[in-house]
Amino acid sequence: FRRVLFRSIAILLAPCSEASAYLSLLLLLIAASAIMAAVATFLVASLELAGAQIGFFFMASLAGMILGAQISNFVTQKANPKISCQLPAACSFVAMAGGAFAATMLPLSLKELPCLWGLLCGIGLGWLYAAGDLVLSMAAPEGQEAEFAGLCMHRGQALGWLLPLSCSLAAQRSIHQKHGVAAIGSGFVIALGFMTLTVPWEQMAEQAKMNDGYLLGGGSNADENDESMAAAEDIVASAMAGSARGLSFGLDPR
Repeated sequence: FRRVLFRSIAILLAPCSEASAYLSLLLLLIAASAIMAAVATFLVASLELAGAQIGFFFMASLAGMILGAQISNFVTQKANPKISCQLPAACSFVAMAGGAFAATMLPLSLKELPCLWGLLCGIGLGWLYAAGDLVLSMAAPEGQEAEFAGLCMHRGQALGWLLPLSCSLAAQRSIHQKHGVAAIGSGFVIALGFMTLTVPWEQMAEQAKMNDGYLLGGGSNADENDESMAAAEDIVASAMAGSARGLSFGLDPR
């Protein structure tokens, strides 16, 4: 257990493409979970839609998620999971931010059109969830998929307040809520940036397979396991030492 724990922490602290992929998926999870709550508030407070119209919006988004999952399957087969994860991140930002700005300019006679916006949002989220889970399961080291998936879910729940905070600050300063929706949607753009820092998908998948031996202590011999364990401990110790120096910076040693 100690070997697996140190190696898992080392992967997240090391400057490697896996860390960028996990950060990207974490931000995608946070943005996707926060955006629909912000949109619900936007529909009520800014567009002043009735309860039935809001219900139709979310029914359309549910239908769009089913369609988005099918699109994810098609794009993944034609390209690769990384591209299939990048495309919905960009499309979700355009759909969320663009839809919020466009909806505020609609006349009262076209209040039913936000259902089309709900369909587009659902397509992006359904595509994103399907592709993101696939990338996480295939980019994680073999045998540790559940660990990294649990870590990503836990951090996503712990940091779920981060993006909605921008929407709350906008409301307190009397800024239109469409800007708050766009601010939450910017999480997709940041996640897309982290995903572009990763290596090509074929190399990422190959690295995950090669990490199997020393991650689980199943190397070809004990020397390889001891060397990988020592390297992992060095990475963790260096990161902790750097954090300690940053905390003590500027303090009087006396």
